[in-house]
Amino acid sequence: MRSDKESRWDPIFLSSNPEGGYLPAGPARVALEATGVKKKQLKKIWNLADIDRDGRLDAEEFAVAMHLCEVVKEGGEVPEGLEEGMVPEGKR
Repeated sequence: MRSDKESRWDPIFLSSNPEGGYLPAGPARVALEATGVKKKQLKKIWNLADIDRDGRLDAEEFAVAMHLCEVVKEGGEVPEGLEEGMVPEGKR
């Protein structure tokens, strides 16, 4: 079951035209850049959020990326790694 925090990003994920349940790098980048987070930070966020390292984001990974963008926008830093609770259950 997905958390409310994850599902709140679903409208953005879906409006970015996922293909087969995944956002390819290009459309995902556009959505992440729209947050206003600096590109250097977005690169770190991508590296953390693309948990299975397949070059695309599923809805859970996208939620992780958007959450990290939100943390940065609120004055926080991109973490060095994901806390266990941040890793979607299906990706552990």
